Amino acid sequence: MVQSPAPPRRIRSHCGRHPCSVNELTGKLHGENLWIPAFAGRTVRSDNRVGVDGIIPAFAGMTDKRWCCHSREACPREGGERESRGPFPNTDAAAARSPAPHPPAPAAARYYAAPDRPRSRTVIVEQIWTANAYRNFNYLIACPETGEALAVDPLDHRKCLAAAGARGFEITQVLNTHEHGDHIGGNGPMVQATGAKILAHANAGPRIPNMDKGLEAGDVVRVGRTVELEALDTPGHTMSHVCLLSHADTPALFCGDTLFNAGAGNCHNGGHPHELYQTFVRQLAKLPDTTRIYPGHDYWENNLGFTLDREPDNERAAELLGEVSERDPDDALVSTLALEKEINTFFRLENPTVIAKLREAFPDLPEPLDPKTVFLKLRELRNHW
Repeated sequence: MVQSPAPPRRIRSHCGRHPCSVNELTGKLHGENLWIPAFAGRTVRSDNRVGVDGIIPAFAGMTDKRWCCHSREACPREGGERESRGPFPNTDAAAARSPAPHPPAPAAARYYAAPDRPRSRTVIVEQIWTANAYRNFNYLIACPETGEALAVDPLDHRKCLAAAGARGFEITQVLNTHEHGDHIGGNGPMVQATGAKILAHANAGPRIPNMDKGLEAGDVVRVGRTVELEALDTPGHTMSHVCLLSHADTPALFCGDTLFNAGAGNCHNGGHPHELYQTFVRQLAKLPDTTRIYPGHDYWENNLGFTLDREPDNERAAELLGEVSERDPDDALVSTLALEKEINTFFRLENPTVIAKLREAFPDLPEPLDPKTVFLKLRELRNHW
């Protein structure tokens, strides 16, 4: 595909004796840029030259024939064949401050480009039913290329480790959605068994022992080569709660105790319902309807019961209640945001039945009734339901 001319980017050639601009390397490819995988060991300088310490391995799925950074045409500065494939990443954001010329690359240094095929954005999700009194779900999020995995709230560390072993995953990170004991209780033995780093909300450090990295809104957690998880700052259940949103072909939300199937988290232990409302309307409700929902607990039956108490004519909720009551949580139903908007009362703040039933419980409610008041009163009713 023909692209608009771009300023030359300069990269170290495979021979290590001269820099070649991307324009030089792709002049015969109608502006198609190179793609060089960003592996550990890469160094980037402010003049956009790239070098590596040693050989960069080929991506999974490549054939034994390795592709170097050059195009098929003869190098203008040196004889020999050159080959290239794919788009080149933007290295500006990672550029180091020093503008000094990059020293010659080691003789063994090579660049390998991927074949002509799009990179998969598949995320492997293993939902682990703990079968404990709290009805916790734990999760493994794994990269399909490397097998590296992140464990979410691994309270039952034994089941998480067993699942990782059975799938051939290597757990390298632990993510705590928040600081409550039923979410951080497995951290110690998990770290001892794997050496994984602990990630959590930036403000949760004092309440999560040995936390390695604090996350803020917009931070990206990378797992292996292909998995990217965006941290969402989602206060309400606690004021130091994060959800993870996977940037995958099918998006997924790992939402801890903020959003449940057909429900919303309580605010009893360090949270605030006003903040929870803002999280729902400003963040969660705006996610794609196709987003798969992975909560921290299995509360399907109780929450659907509350939905039907507040909205008795919700046929979809009644249908689902019959389904989940007969379903093994070890094979739990995974909902989507679109489904939640049908059966989760906390997304149905303008539904006439919900509002009418709320006025029965709170006769002094003002007219008209705003969505925030509906949410807060629903949360108040749910506290005692």
